[in-house]
Amino acid sequence: MDRIAAWVRTERAKLRGMSLRGKLSYIVTYYWVQLALIAFALAFGLYLHSQMSVQLAENHFAACFGNTTAELGPDSDFGRGFAQYAGYDLKQKNLVLLDECWCHPGETSAFNNTYYNLLVTYLDSGTLDVLVMPAEDLAAVGQSGRLMDLRDERTAALFDAWQDRLIYVTPSAQSDYGHEPVPVGIDLAGTPLVGENAPYGDSAVLGISALAPHPEQAERFLQYLFEEDGACLISF
Repeated sequence: MDRIAAWVRTERAKLRGMSLRGKLSYIVTYYWVQLALIAFALAFGLYLHSQMSVQLAENHFAACFGNTTAELGPDSDFGRGFAQYAGYDLKQKNLVLLDECWCHPGETSAFNNTYYNLLVTYLDSGTLDVLVMPAEDLAAVGQSGRLMDLRDERTAALFDAWQDRLIYVTPSAQSDYGHEPVPVGIDLAGTPLVGENAPYGDSAVLGISALAPHPEQAERFLQYLFEEDGACLISF
C-alpha cells in the first residue's frame, strides 16, 4: 500500500504543473496499455450483459457457433430460416443463436480465455443446447465432459440415425466419462455450414451440451441443415 500511495503522489506531482492537453498527452503516452485493457473489460462486460439477458425468458432452442465470422444470429437469414422451418413462435419464447465466440480450448491467452470462460458459463449453466465448432475445437470441449454422450437415452435416436457421422473423443482424466472413446459430435460436412465461402471451411461438428435443456430440438436443427426443405432457406 505504501508503494502505491507513493506512486500516486509522484504521478500527481508530475501532472500538477501541466496543461489539460499536457495531462491528456502524458496519460495516453504512458498508460495506453492500461486504458486499452479497461476499455476492453468494459466492452466485454456490456457484451456479456447483453448476451446473458436472453436467459430472462424461456427459449425454444439455444445454439452457439464458435470460431466463425458469419452472421448466424436469430435476425440473420439463417436464423429466420430456422425459426420458420421449426415453426417457433418467437413472441412466446426466444431462439438463441450466438455467433460471437472465438476460442481454442486448451490454448492460453487473455483473449482466448475470456471467450472460453464465456462458453463454459453457457454450457455449465444449462443455457446451451447445441455447440457448433471446427472438429479440433469441439473435440477439446468434448474431452472435458461438457458435451453429451450421444448414446444417452435423450439422444439415442440421433446416435442411431447418424452412425456414419459420429465424432468420438477420448475423455480427459478430469471428466466423468472414463477412458473409452465417447461419441460427442456429428460431422456437418455436406451442409451449407461447411465448404468454400461457407461459415466453416474444412470442417464443422455439432455437439449437444451435457446439460442441454432442449436436446430433442437438436434433431430438428440437423434436419434444417441436411434436408432440402431446410437447406433451401439458408444462403451465405
